[in-house]
Amino acid sequence: MIPRLQSNFITDFVQPIPDLYGPFWISVTLIFTTGIFGNLSKYVQSSGASGQTFENDFGLITGASTIIALYVLVVPFILYNVIWYRQAAIQYSYLELLCAYGYSLTIFVPVSILWVVDFEWFRWSLIAVSVFLSGAVLANCIWPALKNDSNKMIAFGTIGGILFLHTLLAIGFKEYYFDAVHLSSGEVSRPVMPAKPTSLPALPANPNDTKETTEEAKKAPKLKRDLFGDSAKADSLPIVSGNVESEAKTGARMTISTPLKSGGVKL
Repeated sequence: MIPRLQSNFITDFVQPIPDLYGPFWISVTLIFTTGIFGNLSKYVQSSGASGQTFENDFGLITGASTIIALYVLVVPFILYNVIWYRQAAIQYSYLELLCAYGYSLTIFVPVSILWVVDFEWFRWSLIAVSVFLSGAVLANCIWPALKNDSNKMIAFGTIGGILFLHTLLAIGFKEYYFDAVHLSSGEVSRPVMPAKPTSLPALPANPNDTKETTEEAKKAPKLKRDLFGDSAKADSLPIVSGNVESEAKTGARMTISTPLKSGGVKL
């Protein structure tokens, strides 16, 4: 689409029967070129970066399809309502405006391919050229319908809004799809292990051990008296650890020793 003075794309090429075949395939082609060459551009930018690995982002295609679909479907609908509400001298149908917007995206297909070249000045030059060519075609279509409007602010504001949205679309594609490098750090995340406790409370292996130990401690003085009599020396003997009662009943050898003192005994 090349703008020409005194040329109206809608009246010259779209009317009387607007086709949706061209706008549909132009939009689909732009979606795939933006997603594919956007990933290729990120690969070129990430090559040689230390500690970084490149990953294909197929979400770019989904995002591009959403943006382009909203732009081609919603903006012509808003423009159609503005022209109808202002009772413009030239009335366009919604399909005619949609067709014009679909064909206006043609210039962005080769531009999305050339954006792979990683030179900032070159990319901005492509934006300026593409926005000027396609935006001028749209302005030449809409201006004849609004130039006789009594409120010139609305007429000029509508043309300014058309050019602004067209420029915003081009800059958004460049900044997000071709300049923003989404890289992975290449680090493998590991689960964080909980810190080991410094001390644990001592628990008996068997819950009944504590009860049995207490009962044995109570029985020990009685067993000493049964074994050694009621002498005072029996009370001075140490309590033997272990199951004293079972050893006494089974006849197992039991040795109780105390440090030798003056007058002490050794058993």
